[in-house]
Amino acid sequence: MATDKTKVETYFKQVVQDYNCGDVRELLRLRLDKAGPLLACTVNGIDVVGGMMLGFHEGNSRKRSTEFMRQHLSLTEESADLMYVLVRCGLAHEGVPTLAVQFFVHYERCDPKKLLYKDDKNAIWLNVTELAHCYLEAIEQIAKDVHRHLSHVPEPGSKGITIYQQALGLVTTRITDFWGKIGSTQPPPRSSLSPFFPESLKHFTVKTP
Repeated sequence: MATDKTKVETYFKQVVQDYNCGDVRELLRLRLDKAGPLLACTVNGIDVVGGMMLGFHEGNSRKRSTEFMRQHLSLTEESADLMYVLVRCGLAHEGVPTLAVQFFVHYERCDPKKLLYKDDKNAIWLNVTELAHCYLEAIEQIAKDVHRHLSHVPEPGSKGITIYQQALGLVTTRITDFWGKIGSTQPPPRSSLSPFFPESLKHFTVKTP
């Protein structure tokens, strides 16, 4: 079932553009000699936006990732599935891309839209910076007509509400104690603030010690 359009716009703006793409752009700007952080942020973004396309249903991560790559990165169905199996699954379950995949960063774009290569030792190489650039370009195109492409956001269900209620009982340290240690009354808002606040908190009564 499609979600209210305002929720879709808000989630896309806050979670995808400000938080996820903001991190990807910052990592590209910093030009770290490490591929892991950029790869993790980009793959996460692909999964999230794929969910906004098809819905956040249990067991559909493959479909939503491959459909995003097929529709918005212009990959063939076979190539999108290959990227999911080699890269997304490896990163999610093993911490690194699967098998003999090598991944690297190179900050000058010299082979646009080309993501995967192989060498004479049968290792596959993934250009992480090119994947990140392609992802950001795709988001820019989606932003021109959000509702043409996206219609879902993750909705907190009864399981999530129960987990949060349990967490409220387990977390006892007040954030104001931390702010006091760093000499601040309250930090500025962050783009990573949960998009479910304050609406989701209406389900709970928060008692501070």
